[in-house]
Amino acid sequence: ILDSVHDGVWLIGTDGVVQFANHRLAHLLGADLREVHAGVAHGAVVEQLKRQFRDGEKVAARWHYLNAHMEEVCWDELELAHPRRRVLERFVRPVYDQEEHLVGRLEIYRDITSQRLLERKILQREKLAALGQLLSGIAHELNNPLTAVGGYAQLLRRHALPDPAQQQVERLAQEAERAGRIVKNLLLFARPAKPERQRLDVNDILERALSFRAYELNVENIALVRHYAPDLPPVYGDSHQLQQVFINLLLNAEQAIRNVRDRGTIT
Repeated sequence: ILDSVHDGVWLIGTDGVVQFANHRLAHLLGADLREVHAGVAHGAVVEQLKRQFRDGEKVAARWHYLNAHMEEVCWDELELAHPRRRVLERFVRPVYDQEEHLVGRLEIYRDITSQRLLERKILQREKLAALGQLLSGIAHELNNPLTAVGGYAQLLRRHALPDPAQQQVERLAQEAERAGRIVKNLLLFARPAKPERQRLDVNDILERALSFRAYELNVENIALVRHYAPDLPPVYGDSHQLQQVFINLLLNAEQAIRNVRDRGTIT
């Protein structure tokens, strides 16, 4: 029965000698069944296995403590690093005979790697959702003063100003428009949206994605060269997902450049 269950089972006697181990236990621990099976000293097995665990010395110390305190009840987690990364849930309890005499310790191991990975993904998704809300609020706050700056710049354009002043006004209006586009992109990026297929201009979406990384590219000494096809036909897809694809490709290119040299060009 114990060899057919999905959990690893280990039974250790009060003398510290293993009484039983099932095949699943050996598989979870990445060991040969003969290394952990009946007749071997549990302490010796622990010393062999500790190299396969993250914080192996700490894991071994806990096992030795349990061997010295057979009546201890324990429920914890262990993280394996070799032969593959696993998170194991361990439940330990003492075993008594019919006369309530202590005869050993039962250890049960369960692989919860997938569960922990799912929990991390959910947590990351919640963080991203919170970040999107924060980003949306900041973008709205920036939008109001930018609208005022852009409006006054447009008014100044109508006046007959000396050439130097006129050039400064033009620069002010252009930068206000550029900042406005960035804020608009932030709002589009942060706003939660269900996937929706629609007619899209790929060049426009690519330009939006590039605007997100323009500052970082400049700081990292990475030049950006645009060669857009003017007659590119429209496509049908989801604008948010496609934009995220372009951002991911851009990030991959940035990382590839930084891993090799301190400057580069992305085309």
